[in-house]
Amino acid sequence: MPKYERPFTVWALRIAEILPPAGFEGSMLIPADPERSPFPVTNDFIAKYKPEPGGYYILYANGYQTYMTAEQFEATYRLSQP
Repeated sequence: MPKYERPFTVWALRIAEILPPAGFEGSMLIPADPERSPFPVTNDFIAKYKPEPGGYYILYANGYQTYMTAEQFEATYRLSQP
């Protein structure tokens, strides 16, 4: 997952699609980057953040997960240089 910086580092993926639950308690997020694999998120995550395609799934170093619209994320973070 690519790293992004603000005053701290997060990992984030732009969401291309959100698939409904399929045999587990949650949904699958399909990253916009075709080299990244789909991954599950809980029903609680979906209910709390109401993610939409085009927005960003964000993971903090402490394991906290959140969501931001593309406009919010791109105004706040910049891609980390390797």
